Amino acid sequence: AKSVDEKADGAGSADEVRIEGASSADDEVGAAEVEERPPPLGCVNVFLERLYIPAMEKRVGPVRPVPILLTLTMLGVACQGAYHTSQLTPPRTEEVWFPESHMLMHVSEFVGRNFNTPAYDGYTVVEFVWGVRGVDISDIDVYYPAEKPGRVVFQEGFDLSTPEAQQFMLDTCERIKTLPCNLQGCDNAGYGTLMLQSDSAADSCFLRDFRAWNNGTLPTHKDFLPRLIAFRATANAGDYTGEVLKSEVDYKKDIGI
Repeated sequence: AKSVDEKADGAGSADEVRIEGASSADDEVGAAEVEERPPPLGCVNVFLERLYIPAMEKRVGPVRPVPILLTLTMLGVACQGAYHTSQLTPPRTEEVWFPESHMLMHVSEFVGRNFNTPAYDGYTVVEFVWGVRGVDISDIDVYYPAEKPGRVVFQEGFDLSTPEAQQFMLDTCERIKTLPCNLQGCDNAGYGTLMLQSDSAADSCFLRDFRAWNNGTLPTHKDFLPRLIAFRATANAGDYTGEVLKSEVDYKKDIGI
């Protein structure tokens, strides 16, 4: 009886082992099914798979209407964009950054009423240059242009020591005073000229000042350059320039020697 009981106990143990093994196998299969289950689709994927792709692949006879419709739509958008781009122009008025009720919009008006400044402060200084053909910028550094601003290329054959060249420059200085300008930027009410008309001289002509400094005459040929160098080094621009341009004229910078 004892041996039978032992066998029975042994059989019971075997059965228990077999049951535990089956349970472990079932767990592994379940874990594999969990791992293989794909993640849920996002909204974009659902849209692409269920709506967009089927619509793009849908045929009506030999034609796919949705791609054709989208192509025509985007072509229309491109055409209207090109048309409106061609209508763009540079700004014609000053940019308005604040509404009219903003206090900063009234600052300039307040300053204009309470702080008097010369009318010519609102004008731009225009410079005319002779004897310079251009500027060589072949070795300029586009990221640091101030370090190598370029090299001046002078005009060959330019000679201001001749009476003809001197007279041409003096005549030009006189014609600029009455040069007409009817463009929007030439806001010179009542005159219609490029240059500001004022009681004080609004122009500066270094050759005319040089003539006045040299007792009313202009040296020519070999005598011209030494006297011009002396004028450039010693003349005071304030003696020959009106209040309008007094702070703008510098003979040492304006006369390149």
